[in-house]
Amino acid sequence: MTGAPTVLVMAKTPRPGRVKTRLHPLLGPDGCARLQAQLLANTVTTALGSQRRVVVAFDPPSAQAEVRALTGGQVELLPQRGGNLGERMTAAADDALPGGGPLVVIGTDAPTLTADMIV
Repeated sequence: MTGAPTVLVMAKTPRPGRVKTRLHPLLGPDGCARLQAQLLANTVTTALGSQRRVVVAFDPPSAQAEVRALTGGQVELLPQRGGNLGERMTAAADDALPGGGPLVVIGTDAPTLTADMIV
């Protein structure tokens, strides 16, 4: 395989009660949603800084307008499909690169990731 890899960001839409639930006792559902929104924005900014094609696979599938607003329309969007995380990642990879090719998959929980770390 040759060429620059596509960066696939696996992300949950920042909705209260659906994200960062282990942090609810500390931040509350609304605080967790705000944290997820910041993590998503940071990850997209980092991925775009890599000068690669960036695709955000989001969950739930009904949240495309929300995610587009959060990402500023600067990335391609794909709804996640499948059951467990492995199935969702496989489906997102297939959807992002139907013909195959190099792919870097990242989540939103790595705020110290920098663009130069993305191959």
